[in-house]
Amino acid sequence: MRGLITFSVLLGTCFVAFGQVNNGDASLKACEKISHKGKRATCFENLARQLSQNNDAKMEQERETGERVKKLQDYIASNFKDPGSAQFTKLTIGQDKYVNGLYHLCGEVNAKNSYGGYAGFQRFIAGLDSNGKMNKILENDKSLSMGNEQMEAMVAEIFNGEWKHYCEGTEAKTVSLN
Repeated sequence: MRGLITFSVLLGTCFVAFGQVNNGDASLKACEKISHKGKRATCFENLARQLSQNNDAKMEQERETGERVKKLQDYIASNFKDPGSAQFTKLTIGQDKYVNGLYHLCGEVNAKNSYGGYAGFQRFIAGLDSNGKMNKILENDKSLSMGNEQMEAMVAEIFNGEWKHYCEGTEAKTVSLN
């Protein structure tokens, strides 16, 4: 009996740690109400198995997110004179709610220019689809405006609209840089 109570407390702690308090609490209480020892133990075992599966799925999702972020960071960095100098900050990643399998990474990047000095942080948006195709747009990308001031203003307006859509929406998830 004492071992079962300890197991119940540990399982409850696990549910709290993984943010599954509401659903887990109800399941724990349901298991605790079962009077037959064997059925109660089976109930707790099933809860533990479910928690483990949920945790495994969450870890796999986080691993995949990390791979997407790395791939997109490498892609952005490859566009600079010194890709190894690229510094990233304020990263968020989100999944497009309209296009299945499309992820977008938003943030700021700074890299060394041809003089060896850092040019300053600029915002970027990068996309990765389910086929591995990537695209990007940098906030101050002069190659898009071809030196035309009117075109430069249009590109800036488009970038700001895309930034609001992809980077400031509720789907964006902040990425920690470990």
